[in-house]
Amino acid sequence: MDHIIHSLKTISIVLVFLLGMGGSVLSEKYEKTSKCIYTTVEGVETFEFVCDPNKAFRDYFKDFSAIACESEYGYLFYKERRHQIQFRNCYRKELPIIFTWYKACRLLNVSSLGLESLRSKDFEQATNLLTLIASHNQLIDIPSSLFYGAKKLSVVDMSYNSISQIDPLAFNSNSKMTLLNLSHNLIVEIDNRTFTPLTGLEVLDLSWNRVANISTGLFDELVQLGELKLGNNRLKQLECSVFTYLTNLKMLDLNQNQLTVFDANCVQSATSFVLLIEENELGSLSLTGNVSEINVSANKISKINIDGDLDNMTVFNTSKNNIENIVDVIKLLNSSLRILDVSDSKIGKLNITTFEKFDNLERLSLRNTKLSNIQYGTFHHQQKLRLLDLSGNDLKKINFEMLHWNSANLEEFHLDGNNLDDLSNLTSAMYPSLQYVSIDGNKFDCDDLSGIQRHWKRDGISVVVNPYIISEVRTTDTHVNGITCYHNLEASKFLIVDDDNVESAEIVLPATSTNNFEAISMGKVESLLICIFLVLVCLLAISVIKNVVPIFQRNIEVRDERSTLEEMSLI
Repeated sequence: MDHIIHSLKTISIVLVFLLGMGGSVLSEKYEKTSKCIYTTVEGVETFEFVCDPNKAFRDYFKDFSAIACESEYGYLFYKERRHQIQFRNCYRKELPIIFTWYKACRLLNVSSLGLESLRSKDFEQATNLLTLIASHNQLIDIPSSLFYGAKKLSVVDMSYNSISQIDPLAFNSNSKMTLLNLSHNLIVEIDNRTFTPLTGLEVLDLSWNRVANISTGLFDELVQLGELKLGNNRLKQLECSVFTYLTNLKMLDLNQNQLTVFDANCVQSATSFVLLIEENELGSLSLTGNVSEINVSANKISKINIDGDLDNMTVFNTSKNNIENIVDVIKLLNSSLRILDVSDSKIGKLNITTFEKFDNLERLSLRNTKLSNIQYGTFHHQQKLRLLDLSGNDLKKINFEMLHWNSANLEEFHLDGNNLDDLSNLTSAMYPSLQYVSIDGNKFDCDDLSGIQRHWKRDGISVVVNPYIISEVRTTDTHVNGITCYHNLEASKFLIVDDDNVESAEIVLPATSTNNFEAISMGKVESLLICIFLVLVCLLAISVIKNVVPIFQRNIEVRDERSTLEEMSLI
């Protein structure tokens, strides 16, 4: 593994060096505009400025009432008409003077332009600007009163930058802003005054930053906020007071943080809301009746506390936890439920009353729930079911006839990792909508398995791999199309099915020690890294050659012209 990491570091350093050299060349070549393309779609007029080092420079940011653009509609277009502006193949560290000459611009798209800063003077005359897209640049901060001149600004996307500092007065005149996307930046701290002017904000995305603390009062003025995205940060705790005034919240994303406790009662939303809080460190969870969808997978939850009924719940995912009272929690759910995933918590035996209330259920996952028996009629009420996952349990037999009466809509059926030995009744005749099955890790006879797979192939049913179940392959296993089975052949052979023909073939495998597997993995990874490296170098070389050769050609032409002029002067 250390060898792989060393290879990665080496290749990264070389690539950074090469890309740095290439970037310096490309930045000079693509800095100046050379062409304008005009398009209109559904009444929206767009001016696209193209930068091409092989074309003559044209300055489109001057005091002209009309602009010359390539278009099927004509040649001259007037700037005072409503329009949007975007760039292609351009590199600018700072914005050109845009709104002095394009005051009617409603949308400005400067994504991937290489911008290192935005200044308040850039937007002094942006009186009609509604949308700014400045993602995928190199911005490091948001200065004070940045959008002071753009009081109508509604949507701002500054994601995928390197922003680490936000001036507390950055948005002090933008009460009409409805969406602010600051995701994928380097933000650590946010001053309590930052969002105070944004009284009309409906969506705030702060995900994929480095925020470790949200102080009380930060969101107090965001009374219209409907979506708050704080996922992929470094939050360890959240005080209830943070959510006091978020009465219109419809979605709260706290995924992939370090939270150990969360109480959904803290969110006093007037309507039901979606709670996403997977991959944290939660040991317990308190739920309230106004949660409509919840995903708390991949935590350490051992108990869920319920305050009130769960009548509004439509999605309930507690997978990758070991919840002791999960059976009691299921009893509190109602017919509004569409998706239920209680995988990895012990349920035990199922009976006809377990799911009788869930007649709108579309996806049911009971993976690794220590099932040992399923009573007849258990899924009688699930006529809308499209996915059923019973993998990773101790099921020895399933009476597929007891399911098919109400399973006309079933599309996916996962049965991996059980002790099943018979699938003869799992057919398209019983399950007419069935498209995908996963069945590895059972005890099938190879001849029977080969036969059923031929029937499935004919009926359009595909055997797939369940990503949640890892089957251990051994050199003594036999397989039919990759599915483990048992056969009378020698234990050191694999059974391989090619279409409808069954053949046996000697398979020589390396020793199954950890070191050997690691060596094999390292070799494959290194080969892949080398291939990627070579491809990137080739692409970079092509790009550089493509742009440098015309410059050399122009230099030669200029030199020839000078020589000709000198000869004429001598004559």
